[in-house]
Amino acid sequence: MDYKVCVVGLGHAGLPLACVIANAGIETYGYDIDNKKIESLTNKINPIPEEPGVKEILAARVNKNLFFTNNLQELKDKVNTYIIIVPLFISENKVPDFSILDNAYTAVGKQLKKGDLVVLETTVPPKTTETRFKTILEKNSGLSADRDFYLAYSPERIMTGYSISRYKEFPKVVSGYEKNSENAVKALYAKFCGIIYPAKTIREAELIKVVEGVYRDINVGIANELYKVCDFYDVDYNHMKAGAKHQYCNLLDPGLGVSGHCIPVYPWFVIYHGFQNDVHFNLMSSAREVNDSMVDFFISKILRLSLNNKIKTIGIVGLGYREGVNSLAYARSIPLVKK
Repeated sequence: MDYKVCVVGLGHAGLPLACVIANAGIETYGYDIDNKKIESLTNKINPIPEEPGVKEILAARVNKNLFFTNNLQELKDKVNTYIIIVPLFISENKVPDFSILDNAYTAVGKQLKKGDLVVLETTVPPKTTETRFKTILEKNSGLSADRDFYLAYSPERIMTGYSISRYKEFPKVVSGYEKNSENAVKALYAKFCGIIYPAKTIREAELIKVVEGVYRDINVGIANELYKVCDFYDVDYNHMKAGAKHQYCNLLDPGLGVSGHCIPVYPWFVIYHGFQNDVHFNLMSSAREVNDSMVDFFISKILRLSLNNKIKTIGIVGLGYREGVNSLAYARSIPLVKK
């Protein structure tokens, strides 16, 4: 298959992906609804300067085999592959809001042709691709998955600041709705990724990505809970941590909780599904509760120290959710400042 790819969504994950694909020599189109972003990218202006490699690829590839547009319909006869990588947010009640993804799949479905491949890279609750998005594509195209078009899932596994390199460093998990779809997505990603790891099913691939976030969230939760234990016993956490460290015990650093687009969000995908089916994933829920409690814990600690030492002014240095990242997504510093 001579892949001609459209990346739907040019955010901090989508743009590096489009660059990596184009850098492999594949004809690539980036689509986004943000007109200013499209104009800037067409003029080779990098909107994420903190991402090494993007600037150089834009300079080398734009208007050669990398193009940008805000008109998806004009790509119908130019591309045969759509990679969707737009955000999935959760509501205040921790319920996934699929509106952006639904709109993207509806738009793609309306112009889907026989033989096209549709891949999702956004992290979603397990079973989403094979149910919700398959239905949207088939309804809007009149085609059937794996018979008329290929349906696949391959979760993004990048981190801002390392996005380009991660495509070679980390195994790329891929999955297809059926065998034909699996073969099509494996062949595509083999062109620009390092190791390919085929999941047995799409829902397994979806769960792999969610579990990565859950694992991190739980381990941060352990560190935060033990920090509270140390505070209770008046023990130095860092000194305790150093003494407890060996191959079977490697504690993380405690903090305000968990920030960013990913780790504080992904556990809710599984917790939400479980709740709908009267199944309770207690460890995941407890880790979320512990991590979300840390702002109030530190506020109490700060106020106690301030009163004891007659401190009237408190400075908070650094608001981004991670060092070197220009984003406040779910940053725990914000409720700390407000409270």
